[in-house]
Amino acid sequence: MNMECDADIMSNVCTDLVSLRRMEPAISHLLRDHPAGVWVPVADLYAQTEVRSPTFSGELQAAWLPAPSDLNYAVILFFDDESKWSMTAEYDAKRLLGRQILEPISAAG
Repeated sequence: MNMECDADIMSNVCTDLVSLRRMEPAISHLLRDHPAGVWVPVADLYAQTEVRSPTFSGELQAAWLPAPSDLNYAVILFFDDESKWSMTAEYDAKRLLGRQILEPISAAG
């Protein structure tokens, strides 16, 4: 596959993860089982669902951070190191988890 096609597939994969109810087990796994800022292969997230992960080159990773102004939300980051492709999405973590995600992360300094 070419990089343009891969970028379209990665965009669709990430959009599906954060927008489809059938993908909620994947996002729940990311938010509950992995600390903020830890990269997780998207294939591992898909393994939490009954949906088969599409095929593309590279290794797409996901991580999350608490949203800076509202702890009901998480910012989910997607990144493919090979192509340097990335995407972010804001996610209503409180709706999924039933609670705020954690305290804000403070910067060292």
